[in-house]
Amino acid sequence: MHIIVLSPFNPVPPYWGGAVRTFGIVEGLLRIEGTSVSLLYPSRDQVKTTTYMNPRKYLSSDIDTNKLDAYRIVSKRRFEQAFNPRMLLAAVGILKRKKNRLVWCEFTWSGIMGLFVSILTRSTLILDEHNIEFIRSKRLGSWMYPFIKILEYLIWVMARIIIVVSEQDKEFIGVDILRNKTFVLSNGYNSEMFNPNLETRALIRERLELESKQKVVLFFGKLDYKPNQESLRIISNQIAPALSSHRVKILIAGAGFPPNAALPENCAYLGVVPRIADYINAADAVIVPLQSGGGTRLKIIESLACGVPVVSTAIGAEGIQTENLHGLLKITKDNDWEEFITSTLFILNNPPSQTEIEESLQGIKEFSWKSIGNRLNLLLSRIWGGVLQQ
Repeated sequence: MHIIVLSPFNPVPPYWGGAVRTFGIVEGLLRIEGTSVSLLYPSRDQVKTTTYMNPRKYLSSDIDTNKLDAYRIVSKRRFEQAFNPRMLLAAVGILKRKKNRLVWCEFTWSGIMGLFVSILTRSTLILDEHNIEFIRSKRLGSWMYPFIKILEYLIWVMARIIIVVSEQDKEFIGVDILRNKTFVLSNGYNSEMFNPNLETRALIRERLELESKQKVVLFFGKLDYKPNQESLRIISNQIAPALSSHRVKILIAGAGFPPNAALPENCAYLGVVPRIADYINAADAVIVPLQSGGGTRLKIIESLACGVPVVSTAIGAEGIQTENLHGLLKITKDNDWEEFITSTLFILNNPPSQTEIEESLQGIKEFSWKSIGNRLNLLLSRIWGGVLQQ
């Protein structure tokens, strides 16, 4: 089986949630016996970096990298994330030479091009929804959300399989005939990278010239993404001032920090860090003060995998099952910043016990990309016969 994976965004380096999920899915597909993958993505860079730009460098050590071919397709304009003739021709050319083929689309936006590729090559179309786009657009106040909804439903109708990140996103689809071909495959974390590390904690805190007993809070993400920009304003205007009298340092990491934006004295912007797991381990808590957006937040899963507690709004933790996380994830009401600040201070002053951390780490194991890859294998195995006969 050969699978073309179309991404509307450059996933290299995987410093943001969409890229991380794309690599997690690619790894899951590569673990399926007899499967090879071609990853096609645009040349537009989301971040200037000196890190590796070869996708194979970011695969887990147990993956056979020879099964992955990556194609960086010239893309000069933003609208080409939805339709890029060069990417279309490249995908059709690759699949025409293969038997037993699938077109796998990351995000709704690549689904537009995926429709054309699947029709021209008579290949089966699978759509991986990182979030329900029309819901996300509606929450962001976009006037285009009704048009996005129509487009999204069209792709859902044409896709053989729809994959979503949570049961809640599955409910958003709303039509039984579509939900019947919808499967949940949650977001995950790289178990080789995200785990507790006391040595790294000490090293990073020393590098940042933090006192050993200094309370540190971390916020990270793609900072030119509107929901994260809203979070930055909340941090600057409400959370940071309230925590300043408690000698709490707030670290902010990620690309796209607004130019000329000012931060309170107890905040520090770190830029794009080489390994976000190191900075998660250096923190006493991670905060997710989101007011909008969609899907599930990898930053929460990755932080919990490091044994670091998380304080999140309800919308920030949407779609994450909390039964096995034993108190390390504190969810507050949306837009109740007094409760958010109180919860953050409580966790900083009452850190989880080692037993609570170990129980949470045990519960989070099901979210490793390796575990999710196994579920993807089982999912495709169940429907493989129907896919190939279509």
